[in-house]
Amino acid sequence: IFFKEPPVMLQLLTPKNIPVGYRAEFVCNTTSSVIQWRKELTILPWATAHYKFNSDKSTLIIDPLIDSDTGTYRCVAENFQESNEVDLNILVKPRIFSVNSTVRNGSKAILSCLGKHYTYVYWYYKGQLLLNVPGYSHSGFFHEYLEILQASPANAGQYTCKAINDFASLRDFACPVLTVQYGPVIVWGPNGTKNVIEGFEARFACKFDAVPISCVYWKKDGTLTIE
Repeated sequence: IFFKEPPVMLQLLTPKNIPVGYRAEFVCNTTSSVIQWRKELTILPWATAHYKFNSDKSTLIIDPLIDSDTGTYRCVAENFQESNEVDLNILVKPRIFSVNSTVRNGSKAILSCLGKHYTYVYWYYKGQLLLNVPGYSHSGFFHEYLEILQASPANAGQYTCKAINDFASLRDFACPVLTVQYGPVIVWGPNGTKNVIEGFEARFACKFDAVPISCVYWKKDGTLTIE
């Protein structure tokens, strides 16, 4: 009676953390000449554009990696008597987008940076990290919302949100803009008395500040003259 020795795994597969778009390679070191590769419970197809093997199937190559490649891979030896599994974690770059916000002076403003594959969002304004800064607060599980309780023109402008995940080398940025609306303020205008010789030109100037830009109306002795 002939008894065939069961296959033996000579070396364990090593878990891998690889960024998306790169190449992953696994080698199944076994005494068996018949090897089958699986992802979870699914048998991997032979020689596809995405999964590649060497001649004896002992090496699995995935190139390039995509988001859905994350999972547990297993090389199964002859007659399924012995198997070896490994976890493959795909390091996916965070992807975020932002939406600009417009609020009235003195009202609450909320800026958001939303997307996927991130575990934390940092907020910056004019190069300053907005962490424990008076007037600002965060909400959302990953701090994806920045709140300004009473927005003023001093808070207006471009903000930067930086999204990261567990692999800090992978990050994404977005730059939402906050517009704070406020009524017109006369910076300077006609003041005092102007003496002009009849027949000559009289010129008056008025500078104002407002968001959004307002129209200027001129009055003479309280009566509207020119818009």
